[in-house]
Amino acid sequence: MSGASILYLAPNFLSYRLHKMIRGVEVFDLLLVRQLVELGHPVTVVADHSWRKRFEDLLAGATPEIMYTPSLRKPWLNGPVAEALLRGRRFSAMIVGNDNRGLLPTVKRLIRRGIADRRVLIAHRMPRDEYRARVQGVEIDVVAVNTQIASTFERVVNGRVQTRYGIVNADEFYPATGAEASDTVVKFCVLGKLDNEWKGAGQAIGVFRRLPARVRDSAELHLVAYPTEQHFVENNIYGSGWIAADRIPPLLRRMDVMLVLSKKEETFSQAMVQGMLTALPIIITDLPVLVEKLDAGGGVIVHNDEELGAAMTTLATDAVLRKRLGIQARKTALERYVWDTKKFVEDVLFRSAESTPGPTRDEKRTVHTLV
Repeated sequence: MSGASILYLAPNFLSYRLHKMIRGVEVFDLLLVRQLVELGHPVTVVADHSWRKRFEDLLAGATPEIMYTPSLRKPWLNGPVAEALLRGRRFSAMIVGNDNRGLLPTVKRLIRRGIADRRVLIAHRMPRDEYRARVQGVEIDVVAVNTQIASTFERVVNGRVQTRYGIVNADEFYPATGAEASDTVVKFCVLGKLDNEWKGAGQAIGVFRRLPARVRDSAELHLVAYPTEQHFVENNIYGSGWIAADRIPPLLRRMDVMLVLSKKEETFSQAMVQGMLTALPIIITDLPVLVEKLDAGGGVIVHNDEELGAAMTTLATDAVLRKRLGIQARKTALERYVWDTKKFVEDVLFRSAESTPGPTRDEKRTVHTLV
């Protein structure tokens, strides 16, 4: 449905971001907006004024209509301003970029005003009980990033609920060529906002230090990315500061093994899928959202430090196994976790009511689609 107008209302864009680093969900929002514009849709974004420079840099060449609010910093403050800016406007569809309590009153009022015939919420996180209570009966479809989140919206919203998520710029993540491939030093990496202790950087450091000397001395541990650069006594442990999203694909092509050691809170792990697309074998903790990504192989699941050390030792010393697991990891990621914006527009945002009837208030269903 090329040319249909879209309102993109994201809590991230209605939050203060002048000096803050942008992370996974913000990157997803930016890439999705860019691709919607590139598909020929007139896209309108309402954003806190602090985003202006980032939009100018990151959306150059595919710039939507942007309506700026003053820098009120929070969605619950910027939301009413957005309503005023949008007064009298109508769109073919509205995308709500995440489940956010502060923005929900604005979303509900805009729906009552008839802002758009089609409405879709992309839920990146588990909704709190208060949010679920307030979203009860709201006429909006939900696209959740995992099945657990999707299940919490069943029989709550008045709309279709499905699981659909993946890497928007998946074509940028591909295996290393011969020229990029690692030398005899095996490089382990942890990727994420590593000042969060639950990301497992501390565990990776501790276990790496206890590896057998013959393994440790021929390996490196790369921790990407802390808010600021970190320094370690060892000359083979590196803690980088925050890096721009476009630097991640070539960085991963220089790695050999990815560690995803999250203890909680992960709802998808874009970093893990980026590693899988790059054909890295993955060592993970036993969080269900991580485990399901390796159900066809592609890595090792560990439950404690001892198992992590054994897995790191095995993969450091067996190049054939690394390659085999990496090939399977990439195969799984390509089959399941590549976001296709064109399909999202056709199958979700502007799905045909005749071909895929939506549920009524009394007959809701959850459709699980991994893309």
